[in-house]
Amino acid sequence: MRGGEHKPCVDCGLRKTNHTSGKCTRCRGRRRNNQPRSLTFTALRAANLERCITAWHPLMDRRPAEYAGELLGMATLLRRACDSADERGAVECIVDVVLMADLLAVRMGHSLTVAIPERFDAVSRRIGSKVFLGAGGAT
Repeated sequence: MRGGEHKPCVDCGLRKTNHTSGKCTRCRGRRRNNQPRSLTFTALRAANLERCITAWHPLMDRRPAEYAGELLGMATLLRRACDSADERGAVECIVDVVLMADLLAVRMGHSLTVAIPERFDAVSRRIGSKVFLGAGGAT
């Protein structure tokens, strides 16, 4: 960037980006209404898989049943957190379940980006709902 030129902030659109940090001087990296950026399944999978491989173990070193066992244990912790009205603990357990389910899907050769809309739409058709994630629920 030359002289006084500023790139627009990706969060709020204002042209007041700090040259050294790259963050907006108005919103400081927060979206309008203080909302975080939207998360995509693609970004989740990439980060989740990289962390699994670099910090824990190669994905294929564990059988799918082992990932399923982890999910079962997490479900038990989630039930306990909900029973004790530990809202923060419950939300953390929900996130852990999503992350482990993503690893299990990858291990089994599936994508949640594809599987979730397919399953959601199948249930919508079964119960007679008009709410679909896929292409209008047509199959």
